[in-house]
Amino acid sequence: MATAPVYIGMDVSKAVLDIFVADGEFWQTENVDSAMEALCERITSLKPTLIVLEATGGYELRAAAALAAAGLPVAVVNPR
Repeated sequence: MATAPVYIGMDVSKAVLDIFVADGEFWQTENVDSAMEALCERITSLKPTLIVLEATGGYELRAAAALAAAGLPVAVVNPR
């Protein structure tokens, strides 16, 4: 039996990441280096199909790099 895909979206700002899972789960974390390990661990446990972050003038780079380094499927998209 195939598992349902898990899609995650992130709204990115200078200070905060708002994380939304397609099943309705939501949480926030600080957009700082010290929060990236816990973010990656929590998202890894969800076994995501794809994580989508909006491009926000570079504020997305920390999270995108951490997620990619953790081997997670990540895409940065233009919010327009």
